[in-house]
Amino acid sequence: MGKEPRDGGADVEAVYARGKSGNYPNPYLTPQDLRDLLDRCQGGGKLICNIEAYEIDGEFDKPRIDLGFYAGGVSEQMRQWDERVAEAAEFVESLLDDVAEEPNPIMFIVWLDARASA
Repeated sequence: MGKEPRDGGADVEAVYARGKSGNYPNPYLTPQDLRDLLDRCQGGGKLICNIEAYEIDGEFDKPRIDLGFYAGGVSEQMRQWDERVAEAAEFVESLLDDVAEEPNPIMFIVWLDARASA
């Protein structure tokens, strides 16, 4: 049996370069991967704009809408970049604190937004 997305193993640099992690069969990001990606984004010209969270419960990957972040819409893109970066970073930090309290593992799919060239 091959590796499942729920096994983790996402390549954070590839996710950063591509601008998103993928759906099956691509691996989910672990909480540490998400933290590493946030650090990478804060040092570059991208931000985490959308997060889908999944609770790994036995054989099931349960979507956790309550742990998601959806800020990649057109109205968001019209806001000041620095505000968006700060909001995304604050959300991810809070999310990671919340996830640490969860009884089951939580894994992530993410999308990034790139700063528009001036």
